[in-house]
Amino acid sequence: MTEAIAIAADDVQARPVAETMLGLIADDGHVEVAQAELARLTGLSARTLRRALDRLREAHWITVVREATPNAPARYDLTDLADVAQAVGLKPRHEETTAVSSTGTGVLSAEVAADPIGAVQPGQRWLIDPTLLQAGSNIRADLRVGPEFVETIAGLGVLKDIDVYPTLTGLVVLDGHRRHRAAIEAGLETVPVRIVDVAGELERIGLQLTENDAHEHTSPLDRARAINQLVLMGLPASELRKRGVKAGEATLARRVANASQEVADLGESANLGLDDLAKIAEAEADLPEDIAGMAVEEIRQAPGKIDHVLERARDEARRRQVYEDEVLDLRQQGIHVITADDFYDGFPKTNQYLWNLVDEYGNTVEPHDNCPGNAAYVSVIGSGDYMRAQTCFVCMDYASHGHFTREDRARTTQEVDRAATIEANRQAAQEGEVRRAWIKDVLFKRPLPKDTALLEMPVIYNQAQVSDASQAKGRALVDFDAMGFGLTMSAAQAAKARLAWCIGVLEGGMGRDYWRSRNGERFDSLVQLYLRTLEHWGYPLGEGEETFCEKVEAAPEILTWTLPREETLR
Repeated sequence: MTEAIAIAADDVQARPVAETMLGLIADDGHVEVAQAELARLTGLSARTLRRALDRLREAHWITVVREATPNAPARYDLTDLADVAQAVGLKPRHEETTAVSSTGTGVLSAEVAADPIGAVQPGQRWLIDPTLLQAGSNIRADLRVGPEFVETIAGLGVLKDIDVYPTLTGLVVLDGHRRHRAAIEAGLETVPVRIVDVAGELERIGLQLTENDAHEHTSPLDRARAINQLVLMGLPASELRKRGVKAGEATLARRVANASQEVADLGESANLGLDDLAKIAEAEADLPEDIAGMAVEEIRQAPGKIDHVLERARDEARRRQVYEDEVLDLRQQGIHVITADDFYDGFPKTNQYLWNLVDEYGNTVEPHDNCPGNAAYVSVIGSGDYMRAQTCFVCMDYASHGHFTREDRARTTQEVDRAATIEANRQAAQEGEVRRAWIKDVLFKRPLPKDTALLEMPVIYNQAQVSDASQAKGRALVDFDAMGFGLTMSAAQAAKARLAWCIGVLEGGMGRDYWRSRNGERFDSLVQLYLRTLEHWGYPLGEGEETFCEKVEAAPEILTWTLPREETLR
């Protein structure tokens, strides 16, 4: 037998667990109890409880007779603990439990589940077959019950109560639809539920929302959750409006209330409003979990760059999807797929591109299907709608398979520079889309700043730096012709038209490779003025845009324009 560890007298986790289990002990010295129930009785988290149980096992205070399964609690032998309890200063904790027990007490029958009125009371907790619960209405069409979540539920069971309320036709799920669906798919025999009074909950939440709004105490997150709960309870739109819920706010609230805790926390840590939280929550629902998590963390660090971060995250998600689709297709063809790093680790000495290989007679080695070194790696190039997969077919350890190179090749600096250029162009194109969207959706939909002339005059004076064709392209990018400018327009319309025309000149001249300074120092100074002016007006620069401005500002040979002063803002 391994040496037992000691349970210290000040162990505030293991000792309460031991005392609670002593309070549940049967005459045979055994206890059967679900970990979820044990966590509730002790007030410990599931993780902390598992650690405390491990210490009790290592101390030989308890012995696991049967490990827990999703459908049955664990069975523990407490004979040794009962013998030493007094000596180590343990007193059994007795508490009435309404949930699971070893004998089946607290498990709701199918008969009661079908006719619960009068048989269950608000506040009670029960175990019940999940198939006996009615799903009820849930405004979230997609519950996002994926295989990973189902697998987790199958392994650990449902650890948080599902809120249900009694009706004449049975028990209806109010909160916990996702856990309910996953439990059914996992084949769980029982799940924990809590009985709630839906009428009382509706009145309580509605009153709380109204009173807190009146005193400006409701955070965006709390408000979203309250509105979403009222909708789930079936409160009609007319009643929502009486409680101060604006048109469209219920949709935003749904997105925020159903988001992850990480997104919810942004409401406090980053001081974001309901609109921004809903935007992030919607993106999170569409993005892979890891990409969404990184985006949320970026937003936490830089809440002013939400649009840039989300666009970058969506771009990464699209890039991953294109990559995975191409890899799947290759594998279905029986081609061994490697990473670019796998290939370049041995390039050019051992690994080579097929197009650069010949046999001993100088003939191409394609087809290459039967060679043991046959492989391919996938890269994703382009951005947005122009993103596509590029597959490179290679041979690993080509010399050992009888192949020869057409010429000695090395991975040159030029290749590295080309890769960097492609990436910089992609970033510039992505940031350009965000920048022009901000101009159209924000700048042109509010009164213009008072200092627009400080940008317009340098552009007008230097418009010859941009060709007519490029100017026309730029005007199209900002929808100049679609803005309705005509022969008869107000002074405000004319001012907006002048600014839109100047922005079109700049956007047309920039292109996605403006960062390379291909149009000369004078145009570079115009672009720097343009970007810094937009930043001054409220636009958050992207990383590439910021880098370009800093490069121009640091160049001693380039004269930069005077930026608008703070007092010129409207």
